[in-house]
Amino acid sequence: MTSTDGSSPLFPVRSAPMPYVIGVHTSLLEKMCKAELDDVIVLNIDDESLEDPHCDRQKLPPDAV
Repeated sequence: MTSTDGSSPLFPVRSAPMPYVIGVHTSLLEKMCKAELDDVIVLNIDDESLEDPHCDRQKLPPDAV
């Protein structure tokens, strides 16, 4: 996937105006700067970690997390 504005290859996907789920290999994710991921929730299934920049997970009921 190539970006038309010269930014990262995931720019068109991550700037979509709706929620979505996408699988990305860890090596690609490591190449992106944190500023590009400001509204992105990252679930790493390899190490079972969750990065949530807006702490939305805290708003969910405990049995849903």
